[in-house]
Amino acid sequence: MPLSLIDKLGIDVSKLDEKKEQTTYKIKYIAKYVESWVLVNENRASVTSINFIDCMCNAGIYKDGDLSTAVEVFKLFIQAAIKHPEITFNLLLNDLIIERIEICSQIIAEISESHQPSNLVVSTSCQDVNDYVAGLRRKMANLGFGATILYVDPYNLTTVDVKKLSDLLKHKEIYCEVLFNLDTQHFVRDKDDGRISQCFDGLSISTKDDLLQATEHFLRVGAINHVFGYKFHNMNDVELYQIVFATPHLRGLEKLKDAIWEVFKGKEHHRNIKGFAMQTTLWNESEIEDRVSKYAPDAREIVMRYFSGKSCVNYEDIEAYIIENTMLAANHIIQSVLKPLIKDGRVEKLNLVGNRNNYHDDKYNFQFQGADKE
Repeated sequence: MPLSLIDKLGIDVSKLDEKKEQTTYKIKYIAKYVESWVLVNENRASVTSINFIDCMCNAGIYKDGDLSTAVEVFKLFIQAAIKHPEITFNLLLNDLIIERIEICSQIIAEISESHQPSNLVVSTSCQDVNDYVAGLRRKMANLGFGATILYVDPYNLTTVDVKKLSDLLKHKEIYCEVLFNLDTQHFVRDKDDGRISQCFDGLSISTKDDLLQATEHFLRVGAINHVFGYKFHNMNDVELYQIVFATPHLRGLEKLKDAIWEVFKGKEHHRNIKGFAMQTTLWNESEIEDRVSKYAPDAREIVMRYFSGKSCVNYEDIEAYIIENTMLAANHIIQSVLKPLIKDGRVEKLNLVGNRNNYHDDKYNFQFQGADKE
């Protein structure tokens, strides 16, 4: 049996964190999204750099030997950098504790086996996360024109000054996607902790809904157009946190929803299970179809309420609203939402394009909600 990286590198296990089931699935989820995101961006002619910034990267490995998000991204970047020598791949890692940065660097060096492609650049910093975020504007400006994910994964709700993160995103030259771990369990447990309000610029936050609205308020700034949170629950079905995703472009949200359906089979949230053992995700078509059928009626009603009485609505606007406000993915919309509404006479497809089977490039009229079918 081969030595684990921990044993091989003589890593002090006391410097490492335990890993719970939700962490395993969080890493799998984010890595799957990054994989799809890289595939899209590496084929864009205008992209000269692809960048992943982990503001709180930890030690790169857990006590059980599993790798962290940053190292899984590094592995993906190695493959992409070899295929695309014309693109620079930047991995920026920061943590408050220098020992974690040192261990993470050891892990990366061992994985690359001294053959790290010259166009894959790893940069490390050892700063408080808020100081690091405050200085990111200049760092990001130096990365060149490309695609960037900013990953912020704090231990609790009082670690990150969300106002500072928002101030960074407001700058017109900052164009990136954000993955932010929002510790909702911490809020429910300690909602009177004044430090929480301080992290949200002094806003009064009394309920979890207030917290979610405040988070969206601070993230939906600058180039950010879409925000979506995916929940992680413990074995008792109590919410632990949400990974909140913010993106300038609908395509990013499309790919995120695809990752949810691939990793979690479209479940409304991940729930830990007793006796957990990580298994390869298998597609069960009937399970997927049942879940789509469950979500579709509500999706049809919310889209009717939102677009009630509106004319010449673009397909992209319909898609954006559905995938940001329901669990459905882009590939479910035509068959499970639009076609049933058209059949029922609640939506009119205008057939402004030559091919009547072309739904993406067409426009739609919506009856007023509650109007009778003619």
